[in-house]
Amino acid sequence: DPVIPPRHACPLTESELNVFRETLQGALDENRLPPGYGILPDEWHDEQYPTVEVICTGRKGGKELSVWLPDFIWRPWAKLWVLGLFILDCIL
Repeated sequence: DPVIPPRHACPLTESELNVFRETLQGALDENRLPPGYGILPDEWHDEQYPTVEVICTGRKGGKELSVWLPDFIWRPWAKLWVLGLFILDCIL
């Protein structure tokens, strides 16, 4: 039998969602990023954006899978994810 996915519901009220959107847009416009999320240059090894991420797979994480992370593709997404996570953490 197929697995029924959980119901999707936004954890934010309409007011909180508006605050989230406005805060996110403001942070993007000002190019502001919070420390402690591994997105700032001084948080990287040799101040270089990581281009490879190792993911442990298999039973008990015994196998490693190296995933190439081209900067021009992943860093913009990482910035957006970090900002979204930081803002949600502040709201909730």
